Amino acid sequence: MTRRGFVFGSALLASPTAAAEDPQLRLSLTLPRTAFRLGESIQLAWTLENISTHPLTIVAFHTAAGGPQYDELHISLSRNNTATQQISLVGPRAASQRVWKSLKPGENLRQEFDLTRAMELSGHKPESGDYHLSAGYSQQSPTDDDGQPVWRGTASAELSFRVNP
Repeated sequence: MTRRGFVFGSALLASPTAAAEDPQLRLSLTLPRTAFRLGESIQLAWTLENISTHPLTIVAFHTAAGGPQYDELHISLSRNNTATQQISLVGPRAASQRVWKSLKPGENLRQEFDLTRAMELSGHKPESGDYHLSAGYSQQSPTDDDGQPVWRGTASAELSFRVNP
């Protein structure tokens, strides 16, 4: 069985040290389809792709009890053009450790999480309607845990989907 997904447009933002016309990292968002049933799990995949000509070091995730957490990925969601809600991808934890990943030119890192569960944990009960999701991956630390230089900047993307009753 072939898995099909919908990749939605992404916007590119250069790191503070790069020219605006020379973006380095692209964020893409993918859903398995554009319409879901209320109560159904919505799996959101996000991909970071190195579109520069040199390796980029990024935070892949933070290790914590209960699985990976994505401190650098920020999600906001609006339903039926109402106020935007922030969706947390970071749970309670006593400690965590960053997991770094070096991406070669053209290489990508794809990760997935249950958006429905993240909404519930953020206190936002999923309801039927038309949703607009904005995401941004932002990394501002100049070095990794060993003092080596890393990519700095923000990459963003958006997508829309529907939840039917």
